[in-house]
Amino acid sequence: MKERYSVVAGAFYENSPSRLKSQIEGCFLNPYGPGELPKLPISKRLENSIGVMVPHAGYIYSGPVASHAYFEISRMGFPDIVVAIGPNHTGYGKPIGVYDGDAWVTPLGRVEVATDITHELASHCEFASLDALSHKYEHSIEVQLPFLQYIYGNSFSIVPICMMDQHLRVAKGLSKCLKEILSEKVVLIVASSDMDHYEDHETVVEKDKKVLEKIEVLDTEGMYEEIKKNHVTMCGYGPVSVAMNYGFPGARLLKHATSGDITGDKTKVVGYAAVLFSS
Repeated sequence: MKERYSVVAGAFYENSPSRLKSQIEGCFLNPYGPGELPKLPISKRLENSIGVMVPHAGYIYSGPVASHAYFEISRMGFPDIVVAIGPNHTGYGKPIGVYDGDAWVTPLGRVEVATDITHELASHCEFASLDALSHKYEHSIEVQLPFLQYIYGNSFSIVPICMMDQHLRVAKGLSKCLKEILSEKVVLIVASSDMDHYEDHETVVEKDKKVLEKIEVLDTEGMYEEIKKNHVTMCGYGPVSVAMNYGFPGARLLKHATSGDITGDKTKVVGYAAVLFSS
């Protein structure tokens, strides 16, 4: 039994189950959050596959924005499977690392990995490889799990994918493979990404706006062009591109804010956005 234990608990989010649950609820109730808690437990199944783009910084910074995405999906229902895709910040592991193991463990408990799907994906997709190393120290997927556990409990399973290679061709190929393998399932894709980094608040807002406009109309090529043209340091454009190419009919921006909105220091900020991909 191979399990991945939290590496940023106690840093990016609380490491006590009770404090972590309170912290997540604080994100929902924050002035930059939706302002109310999800109605739990969730009893209905998702009617159609959906996706969300969510940030992955420490909860005190990006948690309120992320909570908009989790609030929306809590209203829509329970998926058959969660595909969680994040960028690789560490440089360890394979270009596209599909977690090679059985479960992820956070302070809120154990989440099963859908090993039948991870193995099929690694054998079916030319870009993907089974790989635990790319996930070992990476936070971009890990920080999504407590939110998912808060709304779904521990009765869902995940397909964790870490993207070091975020080229458009790779993202499109990965998206196609996922859609073929998961054609009979109702899927939630969680694409983990922060937006522009470490510029003043006004610059980040303006740069992020141009990228988000492309995301909202599902213009993947346009998103890549804006990132390149305006030097936008969005870290998870590959995972977001996978979601954009999955075939969702539309996209809707739920919330955008910066770390400066939270801290009050707007000299060097990071942008955060929550986007829903659905019909």
